[in-house]
Amino acid sequence: MPTARSLRLSSILSGLSDALDLTERHARGHAFRSCLIGMRVAQALGLSTDERSHLFYALLLKDAGYSSNSARVFHLFGGDDQSAKHALWRRDWRKLREQIAYVLDYVEPHGRLMERVRRCC
Repeated sequence: MPTARSLRLSSILSGLSDALDLTERHARGHAFRSCLIGMRVAQALGLSTDERSHLFYALLLKDAGYSSNSARVFHLFGGDDQSAKHALWRRDWRKLREQIAYVLDYVEPHGRLMERVRRCC
């Protein structure tokens, strides 16, 4: 077991990122995959070692604070904030029918039609 002195910042941030993935219902390993993709892009761009190091930590922290908007999302949508946020990634926002479907599924899901329209407009 590592001692407090031997813990690496990357290990601590990886653990925190993994925990955040779980609380936000991301696919397991979301933060790690995002970090890996970013590091491959950094390598392809020829970033320096220092720049890649900074980017590595920034990528591990990319979703930090994301969960802090739960109350705001709940206030806006009047429903399950985690489901509403998770569903954002599953829509093709270029298509009007996808936008309408999202509103019908997640804005005030148990409310009357007029309440739902009022909340989203």
